[in-house]
Amino acid sequence: MKLANLRIGRRLGLGFGLLLVLMLIENGMAVVQFTAVGAVNSRIIEKDWVKSEAATTIDTVAQANAKRTLELLVSSSPERQVQVKEAIAKNKKTIDDALNTLEQMVYLPEGKQLLAVIKEKRGQYVQSFTKVAELVGLDRREEAVQLMNSETLLAIDALQIPIAGLAALQKRVVI
Repeated sequence: MKLANLRIGRRLGLGFGLLLVLMLIENGMAVVQFTAVGAVNSRIIEKDWVKSEAATTIDTVAQANAKRTLELLVSSSPERQVQVKEAIAKNKKTIDDALNTLEQMVYLPEGKQLLAVIKEKRGQYVQSFTKVAELVGLDRREEAVQLMNSETLLAIDALQIPIAGLAALQKRVVI
C-alpha cells in the first residue's frame, strides 16, 4: 500500500498523527531536561549554597570576635566587658554550628583538608583571644595588648587564609 493510493483524509490523518507523536516526544524530552535543571538547582540551593554560606559565616563571625577582643582592651566598664564576653561566646557558638554544617556537607578531599586547617587555626586563635580576655579580666592590659599584637592578630590572619580558600573552593564547585 503506497501513500499515493491513500485518500487525502487518511494522508492528513497520518500527518497529524505523526505530528502529535513528535510533539509528545518533544514534550517528554523537555520534561526530562526540566527535571535535570531542577536537580541542579536543588543541589545548588540545598547543598552548595549552604556550604558557601557557612564558610562566609565563619569568616565574618571570626572577624567580629577579633573586633570584640579589641573592644575588651579599650573598654573600662565591667558591664560592657561582660556584654562583650557574652557576644564572643555567642559568636563562638555560631562558628561551631557553621563548622558542624561544613563537616557534614564537605565531600571533596581539598575541602576536607581546608576544613581541618580551619579547625586547627581557629583553635590557635580562640586560645589566643581567650588569653587576652583573661589578662583584661585580671586588669593586666599592657600584657593583653602585647599578646594581642604579637599573637592574636597574627592568629586571625592565619585563620582567614584557609577560610578564603574554602570559600573559593565552594564558588568553583557551584560553577
